[in-house]
Amino acid sequence: MSIMLQRASRLALTCIFCALAPASVPTPKDHLGYEPGTDYKLASYNEIIGYFQKLAASSDRIRLVEYGKTSEGRPSYMAFLSSPENLRDLQRFKDINRRLALGEVADAESAQKLAKEGKAFVWIDSGLHSTEVAPAQHSPDLAWRMVTGESDEIRRIREKVILIQI
Repeated sequence: MSIMLQRASRLALTCIFCALAPASVPTPKDHLGYEPGTDYKLASYNEIIGYFQKLAASSDRIRLVEYGKTSEGRPSYMAFLSSPENLRDLQRFKDINRRLALGEVADAESAQKLAKEGKAFVWIDSGLHSTEVAPAQHSPDLAWRMVTGESDEIRRIREKVILIQI
């Protein structure tokens, strides 16, 4: 094979692999320009929401849903973080949890079966107290770790839990 043909083949393969590679997941620092928690730096609501939008556009481990408006008329979002499989079946898991919470099951055996089939929902509200800035500033980092983390602990959480961040 000629050197020119070898180089062209390598270049073509490199281009194919680059095109097929998943989109890079931005870090909070990539988006904000600094690490969350840096002294004298506070991300605004719009910067935090912008980061969550970028994260959702680059990963199938997060689903961002607008659920209403803030008191200032801005969109309010909730982020669902879990495995891609759990997020595909999100409505089914919501239905299971609703049925269990409201006692809409015939007997204990049915409830046990549903509980084994379902997933735990964990709600983390990063804006509960408007005068506390740390939770909101930490929220991009937590979301990034849940989306990109590959430790056994993070994988287990994504498999068994649907994390809701507000």
